Formats: sequence, structure tokens, C-alpha cells
Amino acid sequence: MHYAIGIDLGGSSVKAVAITSSGEILQRVNQDFDAGEAFDFAKTIKDVFFGIQDKQGREAACFGLAAPGLASRDHTAIAFMPGRLHGLEGLNWTKYLDVKRFVPV
Repeated sequence: MHYAIGIDLGGSSVKAVAITSSGEILQRVNQDFDAGEAFDFAKTIKDVFFGIQDKQGREAACFGLAAPGLASRDHTAIAFMPGRLHGLEGLNWTKYLDVKRFVPV
């Protein structure tokens, strides 16, 4: 059975869902991170992303990520998000998560 992963990056937590094309929710995750610790948000997303796939026993068919700020023109990163989540601006999620088959994340 194919499934997708959707991740929402908030100010202090990462929320995620694994869902089938028919709308069946396979898994939900809500993981806090330390917004004051550099890059902890990105490490948490990586842990959640790969943790879901490990629990499902197979890779996701597709993946989407919502994050605060203005998206870059090529839609691979957040171009502008001042003052919070240092390291978010310019972070290419496709490269960071090493998921080239999802180009672009």
C-alpha cells in the first residue's frame, strides 16, 4: 500500500502524518524540539521523516513539508524567515534529507 508523509514545522514542534491515497491515517507524530538550539528543528524533522518510514516498513511514495516563511522561487527552501529558527532560510530539504526522488521537497 502506498502512502504519503506530510510534515508541518511549527515554532516549537514538528507534526507529521502518514496517510494513504484513500485518506486512511497510518500514523501521527508530534515531536517537540528546542527552538533555542541551533538546527534542532531540522534534526527533528529528519528523525520524524525516517522514523515514520521505519515504522511503516517501507519508503513513502511522496512527501510534503510546510514551514514558516516565504518559499524560494524554486520551491526547495524557505527564502525569508527572519528572527526565528536559525538555519531555516536557504536550507534545501531535498539535499538535507537526501531524498532526490522527491525533487523538490
